[in-house]
Amino acid sequence: MADVQDLLAQLATLEEQALEAAARASDVTTLEAVRIDFLGRKDGRISGVLRGLGSMSAEDRPRVGAEANRVKGVLERALDERGEQLAAEADSGAAAIDLTLPGRSSWVGGVHPITRVLDEIWQVFREMGFARARGPEIETEWHNFESLNTPLDHPAADEQDTLYLPGQLLLRSHTSPVQVRTMLAAQPPIRIL
Repeated sequence: MADVQDLLAQLATLEEQALEAAARASDVTTLEAVRIDFLGRKDGRISGVLRGLGSMSAEDRPRVGAEANRVKGVLERALDERGEQLAAEADSGAAAIDLTLPGRSSWVGGVHPITRVLDEIWQVFREMGFARARGPEIETEWHNFESLNTPLDHPAADEQDTLYLPGQLLLRSHTSPVQVRTMLAAQPPIRIL
């Protein structure tokens, strides 16, 4: 009979400890650790008590088993309730945004003054019949120098004045290659800006 009383006292102590640990759990991870510590199949404390039922007498086994199952049910309900509380607290943290505050208006940008002036100049020339011509930033040596009668030994073609790229390419050093490309592609008269 002493063994039965010891096991019942042990179950009551485990119930009290588990309820306190569940109440102290501040996040879902800690709560799951409490669940495993007390209700785990292999190393759970209550499972250890249930494993000891096999060595008890047949008349004491139902009494201790019923108490162990009651404690197990109480702990499962307490852990589930605490899990719901923690989930609600996490959701309320997301809802902490005050929806009654006025919305922030998006930043409205503007056209840069230089771009505005260039556009105005373009409109004036457009009214006079000019077209806007654009060309690539990476040019060949022929378009950048030779087509303009600038030999490759001219000082403008030096590596100090021009940025060369692999494959006889270079960064366009002036706007004249765009004029060359336009003259090759269009019939005179040509008016470009």
